[in-house]
Amino acid sequence: MTPRVPVWLRTTDFGDDKDRPLVKSDGELTYFASDTAYYVDKRSRGFDVCIYLLGADHHGYVHRLKSIAACAGDDPEYNIEVLIGQLVKILKSGAEVRLSKRAGEIVTPRGVCRDGQRRCGSLLAHPLSE
Repeated sequence: MTPRVPVWLRTTDFGDDKDRPLVKSDGELTYFASDTAYYVDKRSRGFDVCIYLLGADHHGYVHRLKSIAACAGDDPEYNIEVLIGQLVKILKSGAEVRLSKRAGEIVTPRGVCRDGQRRCGSLLAHPLSE
């Protein structure tokens, strides 16, 4: 098989720390190519703002995603919003509280803590990694 020329997106022109490959030398698309296609598709279907919810372990993707918007000629401060979330365990009286989004059994941070305190009453929020 003849090697192909990789295809790169020059994201450094828009604040990213390095340029990102879209197509590898073996012709395979990268995950970043999928991210780029997803953003361009959303915008082409008329969505003004594309919202991404990422886990805390993907915080490094924020600049990459914003650079996609800039490369597409959009305003990365308006057309894309990247939210970082962290999963937690909710404990009540020392026992884990099981929650279900489908059943509508959710607890918001405001419902758990007041005044920015981590511990409120008998509820305690722990990151899942603990």
